[in-house]
Amino acid sequence: MKKILLAAAITALMSHSAIALTNQDNLLKKLQVKFPANHIDKVLETPIPGIYEIDSGREVAYTTKDGRFIFLGLIDAKEGKDLTAIRRAELSKVDFGELPLANAIRDIRGNGKRTLAIFSDPDCPYCQKLESEMIGLTDITIYTFQMPIAQLHPGAKRKAISIWCADDQVNAWGDAVGKGANVVDRECQNPIDENLALAAKLSINGTPTLIAPDGRVSSGVMTAKQIEDWLAK
Repeated sequence: MKKILLAAAITALMSHSAIALTNQDNLLKKLQVKFPANHIDKVLETPIPGIYEIDSGREVAYTTKDGRFIFLGLIDAKEGKDLTAIRRAELSKVDFGELPLANAIRDIRGNGKRTLAIFSDPDCPYCQKLESEMIGLTDITIYTFQMPIAQLHPGAKRKAISIWCADDQVNAWGDAVGKGANVVDRECQNPIDENLALAAKLSINGTPTLIAPDGRVSSGVMTAKQIEDWLAK
């Protein structure tokens, strides 16, 4: 009798899973047709019956089971948690081990044991402010992926290439971004276009963007203390 009940329970569970999967697949196809300009990766169930999560790169939205109503945030008022922010942070994580570190300017400070990757634009004022904050950081290796945003800073790509082609990339970057020094025009084989493609692949669309060794991503300026605390988490 127990075996029969167990088999029935397993069958019911599998049937429910299949129906849920079918609903999600159908909803995904419906949304992809309705919003062709948006790259929708997947649709997932949420803890709320009839409400589904829409994942699009690093962005999250929600919809009703018929796809009619779409909303952008979900907060658990009882637990006091912003479920959207938590999920967005999960989707934003980057596999640090897969970053092409050879395409970044490597700045080893002290013992260099800690690591940090940054996507930065040499003409970005926020990147310049971050650079001044990071002066005091030590015992860390900083990998700077130059990501010049042409729409905002037309001359940034030319500057990024010149910095990469300098005999001492770390000093060239520090002088240009940290001190505002003029950059001597240089030309050589460089990874700038590869960096821009990588940023697009990772859905990084602004500078500065910091990546911790565990894959967490933070956009915008942080103070040295905030960086230290963030890396220590």
